[in-house]
Order: sequence, then C-alpha cells, then structure tokens
Amino acid sequence: MKQVNWRSALNKYFEEVAPFAWGQNDCCKFCAGAVKAMTGKDYAFDFEQYSSKTQALRLLRKYNGVYGVVSKCLGAPIDKRFAGYGDVAMFTTEQGDTLGICVGTKIAAVSDKGLIFLPIAMATQVWSI
Repeated sequence: MKQVNWRSALNKYFEEVAPFAWGQNDCCKFCAGAVKAMTGKDYAFDFEQYSSKTQALRLLRKYNGVYGVVSKCLGAPIDKRFAGYGDVAMFTTEQGDTLGICVGTKIAAVSDKGLIFLPIAMATQVWSI
C-alpha cells in the first residue's frame, strides 16, 4: 500500500538516481528502490545480493527471469492498459527484459547515463503498486 506522501517520495527518489550499476542500481534495484520510496517495503531485501552481470543473471534464472522476480514480490501483473503512476513496468530491449516505473505516458528507467524516459507503449507487463 502506498504511503500518504508516495508521489513526492517517488519524485525525490528519481532526483537522486545514479547511473546503472549491477547490484547497486540495475533495473531490479532501481524499481525496488522506487517501490520502497512509495510504500516503505524493501523487496530487494528478500533476495540475495549480487554485484556483477553474471551473478544477476544467475539470480534471474533462479526466479524464472525478470517476470518471475517481480511476480514473486508483487503478484500477478495487471492489464497494461490500466498502468498507473508508480506502477512497475517490464519492457524489452536489445539486452532482454528490463524494468522501469510508470510515470504517466512514459516509463522511467535507469541507464548508464542515469534516469531516462521511454514511451509507455513499450511496456509488455505491468504490476500495480
């Protein structure tokens, strides 16, 4: 359940986003941080720590990929047509499935350059927060 000040907490979190780094600020850690800002619940705590791409991929295989990790934490995805501000979105890139946070008509995601915004139409799955 979102906290009373969830939107301002999420916006503050976005202002402090660092560039992509495996195990520190990759797509899963980025979304876990956003969800924690909105709800106070730290889902990243439920998973073992990792610090490299190899370790991250091993962990993802254990949980059946990005979809499995998010579903373990947030339950079944919702119809993506009902994506709301703050919801977690999965989308596919050249590197595979990745995650971001719905922000209106965009998905906020972490990149090597920090926070980027992609069209919400890229979402393949959405989980409600």
